[in-house]
Amino acid sequence: MHVIKWLVAVAVLGVGISIVVKYGVGHHDPSEVKRSAPTATATGAHSEIKPAPSLVSMSQHIKHSQRTSGTAKPASEVSYRERFANAHDYFEFSHSILAAAQAGNADAEYYLWNASFTCAQAPVAKFNTMDEAESYGASLRMSMETVHQLYERCHKMRTQDVSDLGNSWDWLNRAVKAGQPVAQATTASFQIMQDRMKVAGIGSNWLAQAPIERDSDPQTLLREALQSGDPDALLQISTMTGLLNPGESHQQSAIDRWAWTVVACQRGASCSQCGSDCDTRHLMEAAGNDWGTVQVRAQEISDKLDSQQWDELGLGASVSDTSGGSAR
Repeated sequence: MHVIKWLVAVAVLGVGISIVVKYGVGHHDPSEVKRSAPTATATGAHSEIKPAPSLVSMSQHIKHSQRTSGTAKPASEVSYRERFANAHDYFEFSHSILAAAQAGNADAEYYLWNASFTCAQAPVAKFNTMDEAESYGASLRMSMETVHQLYERCHKMRTQDVSDLGNSWDWLNRAVKAGQPVAQATTASFQIMQDRMKVAGIGSNWLAQAPIERDSDPQTLLREALQSGDPDALLQISTMTGLLNPGESHQQSAIDRWAWTVVACQRGASCSQCGSDCDTRHLMEAAGNDWGTVQVRAQEISDKLDSQQWDELGLGASVSDTSGGSAR
């Protein structure tokens, strides 16, 4: 399961610790994850959010940004993000970026981890044959398209020796220390989940034991990720609304999540990687009568990002505590 999809699943099903356990148990063994992942800073220009756009225009806008991210470019201009999104085999992809990660490229470090994490969360890829994978996927009610994609991308990562790729968590932590925005946002979410698992007395889950970077607190990491303007970091933050504001109602948390997703996708995030969770029609159907409220919140978020009002973004009081402000 791709990290965005995994975090969206956590957000949708309830932040929680129980969800982390559900997705982790039997799917991810930290000792088997010895790979890496790349990251690329997205620099595509964002387009202004229009008030209450039509279903067709919104859908076309986001789909255009998704198509643009996959437009053919000379190899020297293709970002690690695009290579990750378009890779058919994460074993080959990881080895192709290993040298860049070892040389200190923060994007390569992040995506090396991301490829490893994605495959660690893809138990269908461990089977010897596609038939076995399909049978197991069906038992989990996974679509066959997802099963086939994960099997193709992750089978070699799950069944071959990847010790030469190093420890995946080391790559994530290195990317965080180098200031990679998506790595920062991802790590902030992991830190918060680990803290809540500790309070709940859950210590045997893989995430509870994962060696997450702790030199910076979640609020500092989120603030730096926001200030980078990286749209993929915004997409990652969209999965964290429930984590950051646990006192909010389920409805308000969902509105915030959808609004952040709209903003991230319009600003050039690789939204095709999270499937229907980032599809405009899906979002509009899920929001129902709240879609107008989602649009208003998305415009508000966009305006505050543009004016650098970091403390007014509604990401929890503790985010603004790093600078003494007060969150909305």
